[in-house]
This record gives sequence, structure tokens and C-alpha cells, in this order.
Amino acid sequence: MSAPTEDQLDFTVRPLPRGSSLEGAFRVQISTKDLETLELRPGDLCQLTTAEGTTGTGIAWRSTEPTTKTNMHPVKLTDTFRDAFNFKLGNSVVIKKTSAQIFHADRVVVTDVSDHDTSDDVKDDTNWSWRCGNILGAIYKKSFFATHN
Repeated sequence: MSAPTEDQLDFTVRPLPRGSSLEGAFRVQISTKDLETLELRPGDLCQLTTAEGTTGTGIAWRSTEPTTKTNMHPVKLTDTFRDAFNFKLGNSVVIKKTSAQIFHADRVVVTDVSDHDTSDDVKDDTNWSWRCGNILGAIYKKSFFATHN
């Protein structure tokens, strides 16, 4: 990672205590002062990048804890966020506003892919990914042809 420039701050990944829901799991909690410096508003999407090139996208959010030292720039991330993008506590990251967008799903389809075996035996099923792929492929084909005909 290059030396910080005037508009680039190095943040240190800190833990964010677990909440009771996943609602805030991908919030990137930053101090009010740092949000202003980065020209981010709560709800904006931002990209975090480590010196090693690990990147992740999250939702900028105002931290509820005051920063006591002006030269410290903590970014608080949930376990879920850190696990999803492979960030580690103590990582140094650069945060930038991104033009990425979140698209809301029009619908979600859940399909039973079990083999309908009624036995209580637990078995190692090596074909689960094949079945999922076939079902998802069939759903994609249906929706593709429905929208392109």
C-alpha cells in the first residue's frame, strides 16, 4: 500500500460486536470525521482494500463510538463481513467511495434438491452440486427465454 495521500487514510480493522440480526452485517462503521474526509454519507457503498489486494464492498455507516485520538482511524467490521472478504483484525485498509450498486431481487426461488429419501440415515451426497447446477441452469434458461422472446 502506498503512503497515505491527503485524501487517503489508512484505517485499522477492529471488531464490531455481534448484533441480533444480519441487518447491519455489511456495515462499515467509520467515525463521523472520517466519513466527512472520505466524502461518504451513511448508506453509501464503499470499497475496502488491504496492501495485499484483498477487497470488499460494504455500506458506510456512522460509528457509534467516539474516536479518542485524532490520528487513529479504526473501521469496525462484523465477523460476517470479515469472514466474507477475508479481512483480519488489525489489517490496514484504504477505504474509497465506489460507484457499485446493490440491486434488489425481484424474486427469490427456493427449490428442493433433495433426493426425497425418507430414511433417517445421514449420507454423504457427492452429487449435490450437480443437482443444484442443473436446477439453477433450468431456472436461468426459463427466465432468459421468457424475457428474450
